Amino acid sequence: MLSLPCGFVTVDLSGVITAAGGDCPLLDGGTPASFIGSEFFETICPEEREQGLRFLETVVVSRRSITLERDQDGRHVAFTLIPADGGDAMNVIMHEVGASLHAERDMQQEQQFMTAILDSLPCAFMVTDSTGRLVRWNGCHRDEFAGKTDAELLGTDAFEIIHPDDRAYLAGKHREVLLNGKEVWGEARVLRQGGPEYCWRQICARQIEVDGTRLVLSVSVDITDRKKTEEALRLSEERFRMLFHGHSAIMLVFDAQSGLIVDANQAAADFYGWSVDELRGMRIHRLNPYPPEVQSGLGDSHGSRKSHLFTFHHLRKDGSIRQVEIAGNRIEIGGVSLIFAIVSDVTERNRWAALTEFRLRLYQHGESVPVDSLLREALDEAEHQTSATFSLFHFLGGIEDGQQQVCSSSLGQSGSSYRDALLRRSIEVSDDWIDAAEHRRTVIRNDFSAPLHEGAIPHTLPAVTRVMIVPVVRGDEVPAMLVVGNKPYPFEPEDALRAEAIADIVWDIVARKRAEMSESRMQGALMQIQKMELIGQLAGGVAHDFNNMLGVIIGNAEMAVAFGEPAAEVLENLNEILLAAERAAKLTDQLLAFARKQPVMPEVVDLNDAVKAIVDMLARLVGEAVVLVWRPCRRAPIVRIDPMQLDQILTNLCLNSRDAIPGTGSITISTGERHLERASYENGAFKAAGDYVVLSIVDTGSGIPKYNLGHIFEPFFTTRAVGKGSGLGLSGVYGIVKQNNGFIEVESETGRGTEFRIFLPRHHIADVDPVQEREGANRPLGQETILLVEDEPEILNICKTVLRKIGYDVLSASSPTEALMLVSGHTGHIDLLLTDVIMPEMNGRELANMIASLHPELKILFMSGYAVGVVAEHGVFDGGNFIQKPFSIRQLADLVRRTLQPQ
Repeated sequence: MLSLPCGFVTVDLSGVITAAGGDCPLLDGGTPASFIGSEFFETICPEEREQGLRFLETVVVSRRSITLERDQDGRHVAFTLIPADGGDAMNVIMHEVGASLHAERDMQQEQQFMTAILDSLPCAFMVTDSTGRLVRWNGCHRDEFAGKTDAELLGTDAFEIIHPDDRAYLAGKHREVLLNGKEVWGEARVLRQGGPEYCWRQICARQIEVDGTRLVLSVSVDITDRKKTEEALRLSEERFRMLFHGHSAIMLVFDAQSGLIVDANQAAADFYGWSVDELRGMRIHRLNPYPPEVQSGLGDSHGSRKSHLFTFHHLRKDGSIRQVEIAGNRIEIGGVSLIFAIVSDVTERNRWAALTEFRLRLYQHGESVPVDSLLREALDEAEHQTSATFSLFHFLGGIEDGQQQVCSSSLGQSGSSYRDALLRRSIEVSDDWIDAAEHRRTVIRNDFSAPLHEGAIPHTLPAVTRVMIVPVVRGDEVPAMLVVGNKPYPFEPEDALRAEAIADIVWDIVARKRAEMSESRMQGALMQIQKMELIGQLAGGVAHDFNNMLGVIIGNAEMAVAFGEPAAEVLENLNEILLAAERAAKLTDQLLAFARKQPVMPEVVDLNDAVKAIVDMLARLVGEAVVLVWRPCRRAPIVRIDPMQLDQILTNLCLNSRDAIPGTGSITISTGERHLERASYENGAFKAAGDYVVLSIVDTGSGIPKYNLGHIFEPFFTTRAVGKGSGLGLSGVYGIVKQNNGFIEVESETGRGTEFRIFLPRHHIADVDPVQEREGANRPLGQETILLVEDEPEILNICKTVLRKIGYDVLSASSPTEALMLVSGHTGHIDLLLTDVIMPEMNGRELANMIASLHPELKILFMSGYAVGVVAEHGVFDGGNFIQKPFSIRQLADLVRRTLQPQ
């Protein structure tokens, strides 16, 4: 190293020279060894000693060389600081720089200076050629985005670092600069060292020309934070817009000065009927003429944010008017004063409040106001609540004075011809009327294809264009209809709720007043009921004894016919005895039915046979002055009904007809069939579609006045003198018909008689197999053991004889105690207990329970001469078999056989 044309020294970490040699420009005639031990930077640049020590530390730590140049004593000396291999010292090579080298060094320094400036810029810098290839760049572009060395970057595609979604956009900007030569700006996402991480950059590009070559100079700055802020703002605005437009509350934003609606949400569009775009284009005054103080900031001239609450009537697109409450705040956006308003529809709330006031008012003075005045007040309220222009109550059965309808005050001013035409058209033409009454539901018709004019309503009067029919429902009955019509805009379900509430309120009061008005009649009717109850108790006791006697007569006569082989003359007499006894048994059933002691036990009945069986008795009831005519239809009219109920219908109607005939006359009973294609309302009755059997009773009596027709089926209503009738006959008939899903209609005219037509659903059954009938004709025989218990000796003897004749082994007892003794002493099996129900010691059910505990497999058959209703009180019908006295041998044998058959 001593032969080198320069000098060198070795400096330890403290800056002390530990070795020296060569031709050092700074030795000044001294030997290299004379510098060993001295401090290097104190020797060459004492004024910059601290900076020199920092250079020493940098070289040793970074392991990188540093070149320093210094003018000293008119000489330009270069110092190259090189880290030593051990990492604990550095070598310094010193040589004097010549003039040419000094110029080159100046150029290098200038380049380094420019590079340092470009690298220190807080932005990315690059120069590209016309194809987008890199020509020059700075450190930010290289280190932060490209992630390559300078040698690797030269000539590469500048758009590689651009996000794929933005490359086409920037390529277009690049072409735009080259074509127009103008400065362009743009924003794009730039990948960081190949991605996927990226940042947003704002890029400014302009064209430059170097040595005749057009280049593009681009500078980009980081706008990621700004874009994040913008995105957050956008999301915030989007959230607000979603909250605004998606909120269920009705919201409007309008100019405080002009009233122009600048925004509205979907709830507002749904409420008002206009679209959001349509609302944005109109002024708030179109919905409601705001007072001046509202237009200028809801009464707040100082622009405070205090909320204000106002109540208005707002117009909707369909023409309807709604009461609304508006809570408004003044806000300022972009220097413009706006009103942010939340609209609440309070129509229903206010109407229900008004309805509550109406209810209280009606209850307070309802007792002192006539019925028609109460109804008219209710109608006026219904019009007010629904915005209708007319209303009426129509009574399906009329009221006390024969009145068919009560009209509202507005309709009452229209004239009777309009009211009558309107009512007739509503009932006779509109199926909606039928639908409302039949299905007990409110019917709304807003879409009449043709107004109800067509001759029924005078052309000088307004046509019916919309109508709502509200049935007044009480249990299964519809006593009246509330009809409101001609609302300026369509009826809504809320209208139906309010009208139904009004109808219920007023009808409760009307019903109570009518009940109070008929209290005296009810008291008289109750006395009649008590008398009938006593008659029923007497009838029940008589029927029991009579049934037992008939049982003895029928049993002995049947035994004589079946087992005695009598002569022809005697056989004829025995058959007459049997016929008379059977007719007597039917009279007993009718007596029990009249006393209302029989529960409902429906059966499949041929109506012709059922009427034929009672015609003779009815003829005796109506007397000789009235001719009873029976006209059955050809085809068997099959219905399902309790035969006792059918007898009760015929008896009541025939007796009423007889009383309506002043002298001589006739009653005609006939049967027929009718098929109804659809539901209809005719002659005061609603009938469902289907197949019906029709029972008709026509008399030639004096007829029923029209003002009474609406009352004839009401309980306790009668036109007879006190003590001559209970007023329950026709109401009982009506109840029976309804109970069997039928309908009843009446036609009558004063002086021309009356016709009652009863519609009962036709019962469809398969034909009976003739083979089964022949097989059933064989006498059922048996060999089981039967325990017979009966406290009437004659009945006991007859039953015992019959059962033994047909093959059964019979143990007989005349009392429950005797029966229990027989069971305890009998060692064999007992298959059936045949017992009377009502006996002195215990009833049949109690006896059956005691014996069944000893013989669990025992079958039980009850019998009684009491009415079925009395027997049921002893728990017989809850799963047991029963035969009503008197019975024939055939009935007893068949039922015993069926009871013994395995289940």
